[in-house]
Amino acid sequence: MFIKDIFKYFAAFVPVDVLERTFQLSSGAAYDAFKTEVLQEESDHRLPGITDFIFGIDADMIRQRITSVRAPTSSWNTAASLPPSPPR
Repeated sequence: MFIKDIFKYFAAFVPVDVLERTFQLSSGAAYDAFKTEVLQEESDHRLPGITDFIFGIDADMIRQRITSVRAPTSSWNTAASLPPSPPR
């Protein structure tokens, strides 16, 4: 139950279309029920800049998934769009 709670907490920040891609394989009724619950959850915290949601307990699979993620090309994540660093 604890892992599901963590998943749902972070999923609240992820756009629904990205979450839909997260649920790739069905593994039974409980999985389908959880998927439906997460996808129908209302949230005012969704961040449109999130393009991938990686969650799991297998470190090797997570590492493989992370290396396959490509950064979006929108201007929101470029160095030019960041505020200047504070003086040291």
